[in-house]
Amino acid sequence: MKAESNGAERAVLPAEGFVDETQLLKIIPVSHDTLRRMTAAGTFPRPIRISKRLKAWSVRSVRAYIESLEAKA
Repeated sequence: MKAESNGAERAVLPAEGFVDETQLLKIIPVSHDTLRRMTAAGTFPRPIRISKRLKAWSVRSVRAYIESLEAKA
């Protein structure tokens, strides 16, 4: 899901459901490797295996992560 702002597209976190890594990296501005390290360290929620080849993060857990960052700021 994308929203336009001044002609530029940006990713928007859906209201509910799941986001895959491609969608997530448009919302959380880190690299693939950093996301992997954060997940392994337990500082970012673990993904859920949807199928043999697909992992996704629940929107609820991503929102909780973002809210925890805002609380620390």
